[in-house]
Amino acid sequence: MKQLLLSLLLLLPLTLPALDLQVLTVDERHIQIGHDNGEQGDFYAIESASEIEIDATGYDFRHYEGMQSNQPNLIQVVIDDERQYFVRWQAGVTRYRLNRSTMVPRAREFDGFMPGDRFVIAIGQLGLDAANEQVFMVQWAGIGEVQR
Repeated sequence: MKQLLLSLLLLLPLTLPALDLQVLTVDERHIQIGHDNGEQGDFYAIESASEIEIDATGYDFRHYEGMQSNQPNLIQVVIDDERQYFVRWQAGVTRYRLNRSTMVPRAREFDGFMPGDRFVIAIGQLGLDAANEQVFMVQWAGIGEVQR
């Protein structure tokens, strides 16, 4: 019995997911739009994960012409042509977990942030333009890379 308990304790760390949820803060330091002279914001660097969290607490989203308010309504995550996802932004909510159950795929189901992946997270408003075509107006965008 002792040996069984010991072997279970040794295997447990190999079977449990990481308890440290990686949180990406939505801020001016990481924004990739609106810079002068071709400047860029800082990139996020994360470890491979089945989910991450974005935290926009306290961030003041920009208001652009044509927007009814500065309140976003959509989060878009793009890893490559086949791995594109979106999450509906909810009024009053500023922290979002991005994982297989929360992200709606455009093509392929989400299988995690894998080593070597580069990704873009964009937050903005999905609406209609003057020609009644759907358009995504980006208010904040950040770029990240999954460490190898």
